[in-house]
Amino acid sequence: MDNATITVSAGRNIGAQPMGPDAWAQFRADIAQAIHDAQGEIFVHDARSRGEWEGVAEDSATFVASVPRDYLPHVRDGLAYLARLYRQDALALTVGATEFVTADSPALSR
Repeated sequence: MDNATITVSAGRNIGAQPMGPDAWAQFRADIAQAIHDAQGEIFVHDARSRGEWEGVAEDSATFVASVPRDYLPHVRDGLAYLARLYRQDALALTVGATEFVTADSPALSR
């Protein structure tokens, strides 16, 4: 089956205020479960950083996974559900293909 590489990023804030620590932990666990429910294999689990949404800084979490392309609608459906459940304006989903760059790959500037 043909797989897609996805990234999912989510912010912690509800409006301008961060959700509580228990809700934030459950939200991140639910994102991982939504990826697993779509037959995804997570390679980067819950990488933490700081982001910004509509001018407001917030904690964020990012997941990188491989998901069968046929299951991408399930990923989108699961994330839409979580956006509603956790009162999020949006979750970021990037869909692409992994490219492996080796030492023997051609370089433009070297």
